[in-house]
Amino acid sequence: MDPTTHIRAVTPTRILEQASAFARSMALRAAIELEICDALDEGLNTAQKLAQNTKTSVRGMEILLDALVAMELLTKRGETYHLTPEAATYLVQSKPTYLGELVEQHVRDVVAFEHLAESVASGKPWPEWGVQHGGIENYFADMVPGLYVLHEPDARKLARQLFRGQIGNAARILDLGSGSGIWGIALAQQNALATVVALDTADVLEVTRQFVEGHKLEAQFEYAEGDLLTADFGEAEYDLVVLGQVCHMFSPEQNQVLFRRVARALKPGGRALITSNTIDDARVSTPHTMLGDLILLLSSEGGRSHTQAEYRSWLSTAGFQAVDQADLPDRLAIVATK
Repeated sequence: MDPTTHIRAVTPTRILEQASAFARSMALRAAIELEICDALDEGLNTAQKLAQNTKTSVRGMEILLDALVAMELLTKRGETYHLTPEAATYLVQSKPTYLGELVEQHVRDVVAFEHLAESVASGKPWPEWGVQHGGIENYFADMVPGLYVLHEPDARKLARQLFRGQIGNAARILDLGSGSGIWGIALAQQNALATVVALDTADVLEVTRQFVEGHKLEAQFEYAEGDLLTADFGEAEYDLVVLGQVCHMFSPEQNQVLFRRVARALKPGGRALITSNTIDDARVSTPHTMLGDLILLLSSEGGRSHTQAEYRSWLSTAGFQAVDQADLPDRLAIVATK
């Protein structure tokens, strides 16, 4: 038998595709910078028309458009190009679901990824994390609008589940790391008698206020500037504490301390809501979340995605009597009752 037969059955295709994955990110970034999807949405659907509109070369535009077709963001019929439903929904600036700014923020992280091997070696974040965003103080504030779009559908589903049969009951809610305020906004809209205390850093709370005011919910919101790890939550003050997409930024030890403080802040029978990207207990079958942990390695002291089993253990140790999973198909959502 030819000793190289088994080698010939293996190809380097997957490796080469991973090595050139940056081309997809940069093509997407170029499309956003040149506002190609906006022009297509307005009916400019040939390379010539788009090149003229964006003051670029026809050759360059044709190559970029064909790359976007290969990425399944555009379709092509003859000489005309057309938006896919995803691109029409999330890459056109006039749409309320626009995610272009969030995409650009992700692409800028390539600067940090040049230092990934250093963080792997040290187990510590890249010391200059945030420089690619004009400073760490801008990082989360810039991310918030896009996160609102991503989290809104699940926030509304959870609000309906949490207040099912309780619409007429007053509730005091603490929204930790409120960001855009979407979790609190959805809860306030579901229950007009609810009061939401949004806690976050000062720069992020400015964005939170804008979203709350946009929904005309000012009368149901209060604001508290602070750090989740050090702020005083009080004792037996809240019916519900929300930790929406924040626990992955902290280490296991930090989360265990945080959960004890949350339990203390809840009234007897109060509930804690925790949402997170789904990761399987063996950490083998959730690639999006697992790759996202690389950003947490580069940007945080101890953050990474945590499994449902870990959350259940920490919540039980913190004194929660019941730990249940909420009904969301694509996100881990846990409701723990004190």
